[in-house]
Amino acid sequence: MDTTMKLPSLPALGVAFGAALLLTSTAAAQCPGTDDAFEDNDSCAAPWVIGPGNYPGLYTEKEALDPDYFQISVPNNNFVVVTITFSHAQADTDLALYDSGCANLLDSSASITDSETVMYLNNSGATMDVIADAYVYVNAGNDCNNYTMDIQIFPDPCSTATDDALEDNDDCATAISNITGFVPGLFVSKTDYDYYAYTLADGETIDASTFFTHADGDIDIALYDTANCGTGFFNGLAYSVSTDDDENLSYTNTSGAAMPVILEVIVYSGSGFDCNNYDLDVTISGGSGPIGTNYCGPANMNSSGMSAVISAFGSTAVASNDVRLDASQMALNQFGMFVNSMSTGMVMPPGSQGNLCLSGAIGRHSQNILNTGATGAFSLQLDLTNIPTPNGHVAIQAGETWYWQAWFRDANPMSTSNFTDGIGITFN
Repeated sequence: MDTTMKLPSLPALGVAFGAALLLTSTAAAQCPGTDDAFEDNDSCAAPWVIGPGNYPGLYTEKEALDPDYFQISVPNNNFVVVTITFSHAQADTDLALYDSGCANLLDSSASITDSETVMYLNNSGATMDVIADAYVYVNAGNDCNNYTMDIQIFPDPCSTATDDALEDNDDCATAISNITGFVPGLFVSKTDYDYYAYTLADGETIDASTFFTHADGDIDIALYDTANCGTGFFNGLAYSVSTDDDENLSYTNTSGAAMPVILEVIVYSGSGFDCNNYDLDVTISGGSGPIGTNYCGPANMNSSGMSAVISAFGSTAVASNDVRLDASQMALNQFGMFVNSMSTGMVMPPGSQGNLCLSGAIGRHSQNILNTGATGAFSLQLDLTNIPTPNGHVAIQAGETWYWQAWFRDANPMSTSNFTDGIGITFN
């Protein structure tokens, strides 16, 4: 659809110059031909019934003279796309699409180029007749024009599409955490947005990109702080809303503290198609760098074919309360959690294929059950004032050293569990 605004035609101009009067000509150019074989189809009440295909050699005039109306039958859950091509220099020709009887305008195209296109999705639940109206713009310099009409009808790809493996992440409250790296084959629609949650340490930068074909559905992305998530792109920290393939945004946390953010992926409400597939690529870089010391590695290999690893980012200062644990290279699409202790150890628990590298009072971050998803990774932003232990939650004190691992389900080759290596952090 193209709705480029047109300027009204100028009346004949009279310009006094000395004793002479210069008058512009208002004579229209000769019409290029005679009516086509589909006449008479000059009103919405008498359209010519037509189906999908290409129709060259058509002829139309201004609405008050001799426009063309065509009736097209569209099955339920099907798109109809009508395109006309012509010489705009000969006469400015436009296109409109109505429901049966022309009571409601469904779409229109009135550009100043050599083609016009209208589109409509019939999701009424039954077959529907629509009316295409091809006509010469009322203020065009010429009264008539020749054109070619192309009609396409095809099923709505969204009606049979299925969601991706990262669902359900359809709103801010259900955003899936810490999906990083390149993740292909995702799906989004106008009625099923996608949300991804991250925590940026002070100084960290998030770079997010979606890769897709714009012609199949206009995808846009935005990054919000959690308080403004979903309130509109212009309330976001960063956004990307181009009209071509792919979207890219970047944001650096300069707040001085850890910042939870949410990435929103949508199909634009004005998009011709209601859904699209996309690939997601997210990287987080910069910040205060990794903290802590790894030990007890490498971890035993898991079903991903790799040894799972743990890392920590943020600050060792208790007062900053800024520590994020990252676990990666784990089994895909499995649940897991972080576990902690103030003592190290080495034991393979029953039913596990990995080593538990903690001992003593072991706390479980069971309030934060996570999923490794399609990337085999998850993260947790710690609250240093509220660390779980077998005897309740405690606050970490300066001078203490704490140790963590990630514990996750595995299938290598049977249902079991596994661990990352360990990491120890001494706080100040």
